[in-house]
Amino acid sequence: MNRPSMIATALGFGAVSLSLGVNLLAQSEKPSQLDWAYKPNDGAYAVRAVSNLTLRDAKRNKDLQLRITYPDAKGSFPIIVWSHGATGTKDLYQPLIRYWASHGYICIQPNHSDSIAITGRQGLSPGIFRDWDSRPQDISFILDSLDEIEAKVPELKGRLNRKSIGVGGHSFGAHTSQLLAGATSVSNGMRKSHADKRPVAFLLVSPQGIGRQMGGLDAQSWQTLTRPFMVITGTNDRGLMGEKWEWRLDPWKYARSKEKYLLVIEGAWHGFGGIAGVRAGAFRNSGPENPTHVMYVKTTSLAFWDAYLKKDPAARQFLQSDTMTRRTNGQAKLESKH
Repeated sequence: MNRPSMIATALGFGAVSLSLGVNLLAQSEKPSQLDWAYKPNDGAYAVRAVSNLTLRDAKRNKDLQLRITYPDAKGSFPIIVWSHGATGTKDLYQPLIRYWASHGYICIQPNHSDSIAITGRQGLSPGIFRDWDSRPQDISFILDSLDEIEAKVPELKGRLNRKSIGVGGHSFGAHTSQLLAGATSVSNGMRKSHADKRPVAFLLVSPQGIGRQMGGLDAQSWQTLTRPFMVITGTNDRGLMGEKWEWRLDPWKYARSKEKYLLVIEGAWHGFGGIAGVRAGAFRNSGPENPTHVMYVKTTSLAFWDAYLKKDPAARQFLQSDTMTRRTNGQAKLESKH
């Protein structure tokens, strides 16, 4: 099986085609209809990528494979570390990654231990979530290794803004991100923190709610999540065990953060119309392609990054306004607590 087919098959059940180069972002709306949206087009920067970079974590005796996508320009840029979903890879989510990079972000994507690129396993096997607690360690190790990354990729020398770091992820990657943000896991009555103090903002796309999976989360888990974050989900975004989409709202409901945002997209499935860059049906509950849903996720997430990693007042104003909810007639409902 070739590499594209392998990646796509790992994310679901049955062979599908990977379309990283296919424009799933084509907007069905005319430009005049998007005048309300936050930066719906690609940014001004050309985008380059280092597709294969390996870091050695001697403490864990582990090699960590990375993809780094960055603006082809001089300057200092905020960093986004993005965590893939279960069995995914560092090469997915290009519709988001390249869009963010074109707007001035350096995006770093690791292959976690459950990645098909590491295991070669297809589908969601019963033990695929077993190594969940290594994922936050992967992200922290990346942040420990920024000097080494600059040394290995000379084009990035002096361009990594260490004071402006965001962490995000989709599905299993959202679980990883909320742990780094401060959510505690609970197992056998023991509560554990996985927090890293360096990131300043977190994007949780299809996060997990209360449950025993992956170390366990309860209503108290989010009491220590106090930094800014955004949750994105959809009304068809059910959990792996059949949980209703409202389960994804638990971080939003229980976290103590004074700056938190929620985007609920009416009719959106777990794949949000193609944010992973694979065609419809590529993974469980992914749903059909929907360029409008992709656009909602792209633009709102960029507004969040701009507000907290670039401290852009216009982005914050957009997030805290009713513009998106009103102009989409509630199809993309954006709420904030601030």
